[in-house]
Amino acid sequence: SHYAGGGGIGWAIDIIATGCPASTANTPNGMGGLWTTPVQAPACSTGPTADVQITWTYAGQDYMIDLGTISGTPASATPSVTLVSPPTGSAAGGTAVTITGTGFTSATSVQFGANAGTSVTVVSDTQITVTSPAGSVGVVPVTVVTPTGNSTAGPTAIFTYS
Repeated sequence: SHYAGGGGIGWAIDIIATGCPASTANTPNGMGGLWTTPVQAPACSTGPTADVQITWTYAGQDYMIDLGTISGTPASATPSVTLVSPPTGSAAGGTAVTITGTGFTSATSVQFGANAGTSVTVVSDTQITVTSPAGSVGVVPVTVVTPTGNSTAGPTAIFTYS
């Protein structure tokens, strides 16, 4: 974990991960403004839930916020496309396409060049099915769009309209 900013005189963030003893990120004598502190769950954690308590000291008085047990969701990485199958289809659109890669769980759309695919189904974090839109004859990049970013163009992320 690391510290950025301040939060009064002294503070700690305690995370008790499922199946683990407490782990503490503590930076005494922090000063000024807002603060954040990313804290990594210990390797012994058995799931994405944690009992979160935030403690700090101000003017000699200890304070605590007990957020209770909360469940986290994975911070999604930028998606990556490793295979577009089939890699070719009609310029009229309508080709059923399977996209393979990683980071697809929160995908919101699939772009074939500037055109959005239709009937997008996120099958899993590693697979999406989509129907190709109409397009001009030639090669276009296939881009998976997620709230955390878009996949990048590359030789494995293309579709050829014929």
